[in-house]
Amino acid sequence: MNHKGFCLTVFLLVFFSICSTGIVSASVCGIDVYGLDVPNENTVVANIRNTGTEFDTIDYVIYINTNVAHSGKVGLGPGNSERIQISYIFDDPGETHYEIEMFASSECGAIDSESMVHVILDDSPEPPPVPPIIEVEKGCGIKVKKIETSSYLSGDETIHAVEVETKNTGDDTETVVVSIYVDDVLEGTETFNVEGATPTEIYFILRTWNPENTG
Repeated sequence: MNHKGFCLTVFLLVFFSICSTGIVSASVCGIDVYGLDVPNENTVVANIRNTGTEFDTIDYVIYINTNVAHSGKVGLGPGNSERIQISYIFDDPGETHYEIEMFASSECGAIDSESMVHVILDDSPEPPPVPPIIEVEKGCGIKVKKIETSSYLSGDETIHAVEVETKNTGDDTETVVVSIYVDDVLEGTETFNVEGATPTEIYFILRTWNPENTG
């Protein structure tokens, strides 16, 4: 009985020693890639940290849309980090989304990476709205003296301000029909009664929807 108990105790001690050795070995080697960013339009930055317990040499590569944009090597002591900064002009024709990745590997065998997507916003000015075309259907004694329009963008709408100056040269009340066309499409019609022998200014607002300005 005593011999069996002694053998069991030795086995447990050996097992504990093996497990402890494995934990220590795992902490010796490690790296961390973090902070990948595009702080301004022509700069890419990232950081590499040695998370192990010994000095290590680390190779790194920065990929942009799977192409190598930059590569290098850095030596770091335990717990130390290095900031990597490169210049890159994001001007590929027709490209608005750039996939950026930084990959690092150390001599001790550790690897790590970080990736992001950089989006180029189109900040070119919006084209001015298309001014409307006004057609006025006149009564017998109606003269149109002036037609003016002004247009501006407001969110997902275009606001058209329409002003028509008319004069009824007759004695009877006449009807004026104003039709508004934008890009040869009828967008609205307004009807007004103009009293006889009276100059009249007609003013109204037309709103047209711009689907290209919605998200």
